[in-house]
Amino acid sequence: MSAADLTERPVPLQGVPPDTLVANSVSGALWTAVSRLTGFAQTLTVGAVLGATYLGNTYQRDEYAGHLPNETLAGPDKPR
Repeated sequence: MSAADLTERPVPLQGVPPDTLVANSVSGALWTAVSRLTGFAQTLTVGAVLGATYLGNTYQRDEYAGHLPNETLAGPDKPR
């Protein structure tokens, strides 16, 4: 289905031209892809910076320590 096919069909939104609807959908999809890629790059960067270093181990310990009281009282949220 092309953009030309969409302009021939009626759109149930009043006052919104079909071309604008398609352009906004494509724009939203592209910005979502950009957001996902930059988030993945951020995760890779944090992993590369922290890595298997003292700072990385401290981060892991502190992250786990926050969940420890809940896991002790209520059990793990996922079976292991």
